[in-house]
Amino acid sequence: MAVLVMSAGAALAEPTDTQAVRADVVQHLAESNVPDSKRDELADKIVSGEVVDADKPDAIPVSEKNWTSGGFEHWRADYTDGSFLETSVEQEAPAPKPGTISARKISGCTSTTGSGYVSRKHCFVSANGATFEASFYADFTHNGGSKGFASISRVYQPNVKAIGGTVSGIKTKVSRKKSDNRLPAEAYLLWNYKSTQGVAGGTTYLYLKVNALKEWTEVR
Repeated sequence: MAVLVMSAGAALAEPTDTQAVRADVVQHLAESNVPDSKRDELADKIVSGEVVDADKPDAIPVSEKNWTSGGFEHWRADYTDGSFLETSVEQEAPAPKPGTISARKISGCTSTTGSGYVSRKHCFVSANGATFEASFYADFTHNGGSKGFASISRVYQPNVKAIGGTVSGIKTKVSRKKSDNRLPAEAYLLWNYKSTQGVAGGTTYLYLKVNALKEWTEVR
């Protein structure tokens, strides 16, 4: 490794920046319920630019779980090195009568029901991982029950925060507006990540998928 000779002021700046980055990473991991026994080693891994297990396509999680709380459907996978992936989709309270509207106070997901359809608007979709926090809002509709279809009208207000690095190229798109017999309606948020040390990085997609009966998320 090459050794750089700097002035005293410049030499002090880099360790300070690295320490600040590491402190942010540790705080994020603590808030994301990474166990104490894994936290320091995982923080060092992220700051040094190594690829965490959750970002490896062939990695197998040591545990997975689904649960509902606070008006959201959650899914989480945890990996050997302490890294994780957690996604959430906001759920609205069912409208009691056709044509009425109900809303959660959390972020405003509303539901309008009619003859054979449920239209949902301003529903919050999010993902949280060891190196990012990402979210967007979506409007979509379920039509006709098990033999029906679904559609996504728009996705908007994307937000991505990098942990231990930087993000660029943030974009949302409805990639398949209407479902069919085989494939769900589909939209995504994408971003490019680069670690502070410039080693780990790549493009990540947070997908929202909707069919006639339900909606779910995937991260790739």
